[in-house]
Amino acid sequence: MSEKESPQENQAASPIGEIAHGPSGFDAFLDAHQKKLMIIGVLLVLGVVSYVIVSGLQQEARATAAAEISEASDLPTLREAYEKHKSTPAGAVALDKIAKIQWQDQRHGEAIETLESLTSEYPEHPFLGSVHLTLGNYHRELNQLDKAKASYEAAAASNSAVSSTALVALGDLSLREDASDEADTLYGRVSSEFGQRHSDFKQIASTHEKLVGTAAPTEITPAPEPPKPTSPVLNPTTPDLRPLPPLTPAPASIPSPAQE
Repeated sequence: MSEKESPQENQAASPIGEIAHGPSGFDAFLDAHQKKLMIIGVLLVLGVVSYVIVSGLQQEARATAAAEISEASDLPTLREAYEKHKSTPAGAVALDKIAKIQWQDQRHGEAIETLESLTSEYPEHPFLGSVHLTLGNYHRELNQLDKAKASYEAAAASNSAVSSTALVALGDLSLREDASDEADTLYGRVSSEFGQRHSDFKQIASTHEKLVGTAAPTEITPAPEPPKPTSPVLNPTTPDLRPLPPLTPAPASIPSPAQE
């Protein structure tokens, strides 16, 4: 009986697959588009450099504009600075300063028009809430309560540092109109919406909230002042009498001694 060979010994090792040693698809892509990639890289570098240069120039222009407008203190200089830098955020600052000078000069209508043009020309300016608050104060001083209310509402909606101030002002207007419930709601919003950020105005709102339901003080007309005493009027026909000299007692007469 012949020995049978083991199947494992008869099986020869055969390769499973051959490993390709040629260039990969990515290497082939780089070889085919090497020049284009280099051009794109150069363009990206130039774009970054251009952005840095333009940003630096813009920042320098904003700094120059802010310095010029900060130094200006009269209307002609401010108007000149505004025309020069109105394309920058500093132009809004110039208009704000112009409006304040106009208001101080009793040119109330012009001041309001200047601030209104500011809000339309710079709707995204960071201090726009303060501008709306100033407009509300101006309208309130002129007793234009509806316009004041609209400006205060815009300031409150700006979600800025003046929002609490605007809510308190709106509450005061509601108290003036005997709308106690509305005033109470507005004062409460200061604590609920801005209590953490505006802690100072939280206390102010609480103080104003205590006025809800109280009667406003009645203005009393002061009594007329009594007439001031007038100096006596001399009769023009009265002669000018000179004062008499003081009376002095006459010396007593001493009798002479009798002659013997």
